[in-house]
Amino acid sequence: MYNGVLRCSVASVSVCCPSCSATEGVMRNGKSTAGHQRYLCSHCRKTWQLTFTYAASQPGTHQKIIDMAMNGVGCRATARLMGVGLNTILRHLKLRPQSVTSRIQPGSDVIVCAEMDEQWGYVGAKSRQRWLFYAYDRIRRAVVAHVFGERTMATLERLLSLLSVLTWWYG
Repeated sequence: MYNGVLRCSVASVSVCCPSCSATEGVMRNGKSTAGHQRYLCSHCRKTWQLTFTYAASQPGTHQKIIDMAMNGVGCRATARLMGVGLNTILRHLKLRPQSVTSRIQPGSDVIVCAEMDEQWGYVGAKSRQRWLFYAYDRIRRAVVAHVFGERTMATLERLLSLLSVLTWWYG
């Protein structure tokens, strides 16, 4: 029976800023084009959203793609394991190479234990092979330099020219 008193409970969610970790001063800031809520931190003025439509948009996806490529996982296998499209994997590897390689500044005194390797894949047909040549620092677990191209001496020379600013000892 209704006694004239209506009680509602309001859910409250505190959102933490991913940049400055503040919980006070975080406010809603409209919606994304996909309809997901966006937030704004009044301290650092950073905007972000918590939910995403596509798996490739999640934070940390780019780094996972790079880590899998550097551990020898193929592009198609990476796409299957992460639940994203093959073109997304290729776009991350091609269009953002500056975040793939960590370049060592010229003149710096750094000991690098590097190994050079190659891996290949094909685009559309096996007759259209594309190769990735890279130099990998095993101690720091980072790519020193990389080059995409055909399996020719010219592509290898492009990789060696990227490494020419460094002093190498072979052992």
